[in-house]
Amino acid sequence: MGEKLKSMTENTSPSIADQSFADDDDSSSVSETSTSDPSTANPTQKNDSTPDSLTHKETRAVNRSKVLVYVALLIAAIGVGVATYFISHQAQVDDYETAFAKHANDVGIVANNNANNLFGVVRSMATAITSYSQEQEQRWPTLPNFDARATDAKGLAGLEFIAYAPKVAADETTAWETYAQKKQGWIAKDWSYHDVSTDAGSVPSKIYYDGPRGEINENEDADDAVGADEFEMKGVHFPLWQAGPVPHNASVINFDLYQHPAFRDKFNDGIEARKMLISGVVDIDFILERIISHNHTDGEHQDHTSSVIFQPVFDDFTDDANVTGFVLAGVPWQHVLSGILPTGVNGILVQVQVTCGGSFTYMLNGREALYAGKGLLGKANDERHVKSFPFAEVTRFTEDNEQDFDCLYALNVVATESFEQTFFTSGPIVFAFVVAMTFVVTACVFAVYDYTVFRRQAKLLSTAERTNAIVSSLFPKDVRDRIMAEAEEQARQESAKPTKAFGSSAKNQLKAILGEHDHATDTIFKTKPIADLFPDVTIMFADLVGFTAWSSMREPAQVFTLLETLYHEFDQIAQSRRVFKVETVGDCYVAVAGLPDARKDHATVMARFARDCLYKMHVVVRQLEVSLGPDTAELGLRLGLHSGPVTAGVLRGKRARFQLFGDSMNTTARIETTGAKNRIHMSQETADLLIGSGKGHWIRAREDKVQAKGKGELTTYWLEVKGDVAMSRSSATSSSEGGTRNNVAADRETKPVSSSDPGQKTSTDDKALRLVNWNTEVISQMLKDIIARREAIGTVSDTNSNLAELEKQSQILDHTVLEECTDVIKMPSFSSMQHSSTPIKLESVVVQQLHLYVETIAAMYRSNPFHNFEHASHVTMSATKLLSRIAAPDIEISGDGDINSEKILHDHTYGITSSPLTRLAIVWAALIHDVDHTGVPNSLLVEEHASIAAAYKNKSVAEQNSIDIAWDLLMQDTFKDLRRTIYQTEDEFKRFRQLLVNVVLSTDIMDKDLAAKRKARWVLAFDPRASVGSKEELTARKASIVIEHLIQASDVAHTMQHWHVYRKWNARLFEEMYKVWKEGRSAQDPSESWFQGEMGFFDFYIIPLAKKLKDCGVFGVSSDEYLNYAQQNRREWELKGKEIVSEMVEKADAKFSSLLCM
Repeated sequence: MGEKLKSMTENTSPSIADQSFADDDDSSSVSETSTSDPSTANPTQKNDSTPDSLTHKETRAVNRSKVLVYVALLIAAIGVGVATYFISHQAQVDDYETAFAKHANDVGIVANNNANNLFGVVRSMATAITSYSQEQEQRWPTLPNFDARATDAKGLAGLEFIAYAPKVAADETTAWETYAQKKQGWIAKDWSYHDVSTDAGSVPSKIYYDGPRGEINENEDADDAVGADEFEMKGVHFPLWQAGPVPHNASVINFDLYQHPAFRDKFNDGIEARKMLISGVVDIDFILERIISHNHTDGEHQDHTSSVIFQPVFDDFTDDANVTGFVLAGVPWQHVLSGILPTGVNGILVQVQVTCGGSFTYMLNGREALYAGKGLLGKANDERHVKSFPFAEVTRFTEDNEQDFDCLYALNVVATESFEQTFFTSGPIVFAFVVAMTFVVTACVFAVYDYTVFRRQAKLLSTAERTNAIVSSLFPKDVRDRIMAEAEEQARQESAKPTKAFGSSAKNQLKAILGEHDHATDTIFKTKPIADLFPDVTIMFADLVGFTAWSSMREPAQVFTLLETLYHEFDQIAQSRRVFKVETVGDCYVAVAGLPDARKDHATVMARFARDCLYKMHVVVRQLEVSLGPDTAELGLRLGLHSGPVTAGVLRGKRARFQLFGDSMNTTARIETTGAKNRIHMSQETADLLIGSGKGHWIRAREDKVQAKGKGELTTYWLEVKGDVAMSRSSATSSSEGGTRNNVAADRETKPVSSSDPGQKTSTDDKALRLVNWNTEVISQMLKDIIARREAIGTVSDTNSNLAELEKQSQILDHTVLEECTDVIKMPSFSSMQHSSTPIKLESVVVQQLHLYVETIAAMYRSNPFHNFEHASHVTMSATKLLSRIAAPDIEISGDGDINSEKILHDHTYGITSSPLTRLAIVWAALIHDVDHTGVPNSLLVEEHASIAAAYKNKSVAEQNSIDIAWDLLMQDTFKDLRRTIYQTEDEFKRFRQLLVNVVLSTDIMDKDLAAKRKARWVLAFDPRASVGSKEELTARKASIVIEHLIQASDVAHTMQHWHVYRKWNARLFEEMYKVWKEGRSAQDPSESWFQGEMGFFDFYIIPLAKKLKDCGVFGVSSDEYLNYAQQNRREWELKGKEIVSEMVEKADAKFSSLLCM
């Protein structure tokens, strides 16, 4: 028994051995127990169920798995690194090719558009000469105000010169030389346009040529020399006659351009082709030197190249008209290729291939085009880096076949190495290395983790082995299994208990609720509020500057379009920057960084967020100006930042919101309101945090101290933000003998009306271009409505010949425009089919012609402070707003369906809503109602006995002139497709013309006779005591008078809009009138009566007009809005008007004094 006990103690734990030794009396029972339990029968025997064997087996499996993991990480590091490199590199290649393709396409499109503008200006000048020649019945016309037209044309198209050279046959030489001597007075008259008296000398008595001579086509065979033998004209001259700029020396006149070797072929080809041609590269210094008397030094013109446009001038507008001369224009290629690429995009070459010799190359760096040299310079590394585009195809000699004497141009856009280098960086290598190192670090972390787990598992295994040994030695197997099973069940139950995802802290509750949308509200007040103090956050307030005045000119949908678009962009930036948007209050955007997740860099993050918002604001408002109208791009953003503690939480109840409270919110509001437009203003606290983060170079201390309400004097800072966060005027009428309406040009020749500052060139201004685009977009939508209605009601179009005859008759009138005005304009009857079910898309040619028409109208507006194209666009926007209120009045419509609703709407608005053509005519009239306005009132033109006043019988002079100019322009062949979109029947033509006449003449509010007739028409339409005809006649009468009052309200809409808008346009009108007085044309100083005059204007015109808008009952809430603004502005003017007049006088005097000193 001793040996058996010894054997047992060698294979058991010490505690068991000690117990055995103490219980000698029970040794037999111990022996029996040992032999009866299979688990202890042979303790030294090993099997798979023992802990050691299981541990060894699992360890081998784990080690194999770890090896596989390390191998997988190594392979993944290599594979992903390589893939990252190729993907990143390919992304750079794609970015480069996409950017180059876009910029190359921009070069091709914009360069051709610039060229088309040049061609259009030259073609317009030729048309004006032909028109004048017909009206004067002259073989060789002398166009009045040639230099004025040329100056505007050059300003719009960037031409170096414009000249007119008539065709003089051999047998006409003496007659021409006599004519030139007789008509040479045009030079002195054109100099008077510049208010300059100069002695240019006398015109040479003979046609002469003293330029270079060359052999022309003398080496060609007789059969091949088409240009020389077949079309060359013997004894023909093309003497230089009129030119812009006006010549300093009259000796340039009668210089025979036909004799110049570079020009002769083009004259010959132009007569054969009967269309515009463009020369190869030529040196035009010999023309410029003769015109402006300036001798260029050697090399002065080596930095750019020029070509010459040859536009034939015909004796009439028929297809078989004879060529009577040419309009020549110098084309600077630098202007054609400038302004195409955005700022910052450099290193793109444009090779200009010319088939007639003289190819050259320009380098485009941002908005600049720099002359690189002659020939096709630069070579791309790959054919994908070259894009080719045709250029100026409208000047081809033939359309089907190219002739030997064609001078064809093509543009090759080439990406240089400097452009390419901006896209290819070391980024792919860096990214691949970072990815590879990520896997290496991951492997290291995994190794450390594995070692930690191994140690922990070793400890647990050791403990488990000891426990298992004890349990196994003390209990039978079935008892041990039950104990282990109970322990496992208890562990399972513990693990099954629910746990809170974020714990029970207030911050975790806040994070949870911010991600939810639906909350139970029946028990919210029985629980603790979800709120906490966040000691370190940065708050931003961003307020739209100019929004209140801007919104007063818009309809509600446009206001919300701006806010939704802008705030959506801000939200996207906030999401990417991990900034929390708190709320928007009106036009103020509130955001915070540093909650619900605390972060140490909250000030830095918020500074970046504010900068991004400011950049995005500039982009969005410019994009939206096309749809939301003028001045949208002038809106700004004022931002304020402050850092400090804040209490944040969910204010529970209906429409529960997450809100911030505390003094930091008040301070942020003060910082924002004391800031500046398009600047980021910050407190001392935020600046200190940025300095502490190493971003001190971001900020600059504000020079003056800020006085904040409730805060006293504050030291504040600015966040530095890098980078940026503007056709010839022709009345289409000519002078004729007698006092007819066509005597407008003659009036300008004998008594030119001075314009405003020469620096204010709306036609070349970026803002004017945005206005042109917006007006085009508005009218395009109305044209779509017209087409949709035609398709819906099945309008049958008249023949083109019938419409052409109507158009011709409209330009040959024996009466003034005023005599066309009628009391009643019949509106179309209601139709159950008002709109087409298919989407309408305007033809591209119509859109192009519309854009050209609006652009030409814009150029025809003079640079007056008030009566200018910007004001016309403001009137157009106001008319569009009122029309939208007519289309959606605040009335309750009931009925069985859409047809009943539309019928009610038709009756309520007197048929205006059923006529898209009527709405178009109103907007069109708003656009053109002040075209060519001289900045002088009608009464002064009449008092000065101006010929334009006599032409229109001293009644509504400016208004009638505007109608004539705009109508004659529309009747040109260039706009034929546009006209056929506006009207397609005789009824539509007459209604459009009648509406245009009535609406424009309605803007003459100073004519007492017209005002009396208008008042009488109002009484007949809306006074129930008035006796009128049928119901249809009454409806038409109401529609007519409503339209008149709509355009009148639009014309003075600034008086019925926000105070700032009223101040702006009132100051401009004062400046215009004050200038007339300063020039001595008016006897009365307007400042003496301006205050009282505005008071009377409000009392006797503006406020009564606003009340009539309300009384007619079709404008909805807009009538209340206009009336309220009018009354508010009247009160403000009464309080501040005298002081404002003094300020306007001071500014006007300073401005005019500076002009006199120039």
